[in-house]
Amino acid sequence: MTATHGSGMVHVTRSKFDELTAAIPPLDEQRRIVEALEGHLSRIDVGTSSLMSLRTRTTRLRAVLYGKAVQGEFSKPMRADENVPLEVIEDASRSLSRRKWTPPDTVGLPGYVPPDHWTITSLGSLSHSSSYGTSTKCDYNAAGQAVLRIPNIQEGSIDLSEIKHSIDSTLDLSKYFLEPGDLLFVRTNGSRNLIGRVGVVEESLPVAFASYLIRFRLTPGFVEPRWVQLVTQSPLWRQIIERYAASSAGQYNLSAETLARLPIPIPSLEAQRQALETVDYFLASATRLSSAISASELRASRLRSSLLRTAFTGQLVPQDPADEPASVLLDRIRAERAAVPKPQRTRRPRKTATAAAPAPVPTPAPRTAIQQEFQL
Repeated sequence: MTATHGSGMVHVTRSKFDELTAAIPPLDEQRRIVEALEGHLSRIDVGTSSLMSLRTRTTRLRAVLYGKAVQGEFSKPMRADENVPLEVIEDASRSLSRRKWTPPDTVGLPGYVPPDHWTITSLGSLSHSSSYGTSTKCDYNAAGQAVLRIPNIQEGSIDLSEIKHSIDSTLDLSKYFLEPGDLLFVRTNGSRNLIGRVGVVEESLPVAFASYLIRFRLTPGFVEPRWVQLVTQSPLWRQIIERYAASSAGQYNLSAETLARLPIPIPSLEAQRQALETVDYFLASATRLSSAISASELRASRLRSSLLRTAFTGQLVPQDPADEPASVLLDRIRAERAAVPKPQRTRRPRKTATAAAPAPVPTPAPRTAIQQEFQL
C-alpha cells in the first residue's frame, strides 16, 4: 500500500484501503485463532513486564551504589592525618591556572553529613580551569575537525561511535582538544535529567567539544576524575543540579559558575579508589544483566511477530473440515444486506427569506399629574 504526502503529512486514502485484500478463515477457526493468540500473547506480555521491572531495578542500582559511596560505605574510615587542608588544594589550583583564580563558595547540600575527616570543597576549587566548547556548525559527512556532542556522553564515559565533524575544515579547534582526566558536563538540554550529566576523558583525544558542554580540568593529586563523576551523579547531587538548572524556552541550562559551586567531598585517594573499585564490581554485574535483559526483550519481540505471522497464515491452530467456509458466510451477509431496503433520502425544504417583522408601536407614556394640569 502506497502512502501519499501532502502538506507535510503522510496519509492513506480510502481508495487505497478498499484495494486491500485479506484471507478470511471460517468463523469458528477465527475464534480458535483469537483464543490461541490471546493465550500466547498474554504470556509474552507477562514476561515483557517482568523484564521491564528488572531493567528499572538495574537502572536504580547505579544511583544506590553512588549514594552509598558518598556516605563512605565502600571505603575504610579515614584518619585525621589523612585529611587534605583546603589551602593546599586551592594553592595548587591557583598555581596551574592561566588566569586570575578565585575559589568559589560551595552551595548548600541539605541532608548530607560527610564521614569523619573527609574534606569538602567546591568543584571550582578542585579545578584549575573551566571552559565552554565550540559553537561551529557540524555534520556527519563534513571534512573538518571531530566534535563531541551530548550523545557522546554515555554513562560517565566518552562514546566515540558517532562523531560529527566541523563543516569548516580550515577551523583550528586545537584549544578544545581533550586530555586525560577532563570532565565534560552537559550544560543545556530539553530534558532535565540530562542536565549535568558528565563524561570522564580517559586518554588524550584530538577531538573538540561542542558549546553545550562544559569542560573542567581538575588539579592533579587530590581527586580521581571518576570520583567527581560518581559524586555529581549520586542522588543528592542530582537533586541540587536539577534544582539549579534554569529553564528558558523549553531548555534547561547550567552555567560553569553554577557547576563550579558544587560541593565535592574528598576522602583520601586510597579511599576514593577503593570505593570506585567496589562500585565497578557491582556495575559490571548489572551491565551483564542489562545485556541479558536486552537479548530477552529482542527475543520476545521476534516471538510476537512470529506468532502473528503464523496465525495469519493459518498455521497456528488446526483446521476443521466441518467448519462452515468463509465464502458461505460472506454470501449470506451480502444477501442479508441486499434484502434490507435502502432508506430514501428526503430533500430538506429550501429556506425562504422571511420579511422583517414591523417595528412595534411604542406604548404612549402614562399621563402624570403635571401633564394633566397643563392640559386643563
